[in-house]
This record gives sequence, structure tokens and C-alpha cells, in this order.
Amino acid sequence: MFKLPRNVAKDVLTGKIDPRDLPYFVPNQQVKYILSDEQARVNSALEKEHWPYCTALEKDCTKKGCLFYSAKNTGPEESWACMEYLVDFPSAPFDERFHVVFVGTDSEDVPRTIDNIKYLTSQGAKYFCLSCKKTYENPPVDPFVSSQENNLCICGSNTLYSIDSVISALEKRVEPCLR
Repeated sequence: MFKLPRNVAKDVLTGKIDPRDLPYFVPNQQVKYILSDEQARVNSALEKEHWPYCTALEKDCTKKGCLFYSAKNTGPEESWACMEYLVDFPSAPFDERFHVVFVGTDSEDVPRTIDNIKYLTSQGAKYFCLSCKKTYENPPVDPFVSSQENNLCICGSNTLYSIDSVISALEKRVEPCLR
């Protein structure tokens, strides 16, 4: 899955770009929709103690006042998602937040993805799961697995790599980091 680059999203939100003029890549939009339920659960949990921040506009999220806002029904409480995954909760610990690594408009844009990874690194990212593309500040630890086999992602994979190695692979355009 890839999300809009922050500058493109900002131009959409400020009216400089008509959202109907953006390329629409159906498989990517389907994955965004599916994962938006998970993002809504994260948003609902975090906004009890933290305020959402729009990374495109670089200011507090307006939620219902935003073009990318989507109300979700993921549980007993009202929840919502940003359909371009541009909401963040900077005051919450990095590993509790929802991050999307890949960036692009009609496909994954490697230079913009590298810029996004560097941005996530500035926020605390140190590890990357090759399977589900989740970033971590601290590698997850499964208490039911021996220490040599530990560091399993929440997706069940043990394919955790350092952020630097992911950037290096992207710069060389080496598979399997591109998908």
C-alpha cells in the first residue's frame, strides 16, 4: 500500500489540486480501505490521551472537516480514519501509532518513499517488517518465543530489518523491499 505524498495531499486539501485529477489505482485503494479499520482502532485508542495531527497541513487534524476523513464503525465507540493515512499522534509513543511507509500517486515512488522513511526515522523508526511494512522504534518481543527466535512483528513475521538497510535497498532498487 502507498499513500499520497504529503505535498500532493496538501495541494488537494488546500484546493490547488482537484482530487478527481489524481490517478486512481484500484488495488491500492482497496488495501487502503481494508487497513482503514485498523487505523480507526488506533485513532480511537490514541485520541483518548492525544490530539491528532495532520502531517500534510502540518497542523491539528480537523477530522470531520477534512476531505480525507472517513467515519468508521469498528466497535462500540465512534471511530474514524484518514483515507490518505496522513494523521499522526506525535505525543504518543512511536510504536503505538499507525505509520504507512510507501508513498506515491499512481505507484510506489522510491525517492518519496525514502524521504518518508527518513521522516519516520526522525520520529523514532528504527526497524521495518518486510512482510507487513510496519515500522517500529523498538523491535516487538513475543514472550512465548525463545530469545533467539524473538522479534516477531504483530503480523507474525520475523523479517525485521533496520531502517538503514531498507533505505539502502530502496536506493539500489533491490527486491523484495519494493513490494
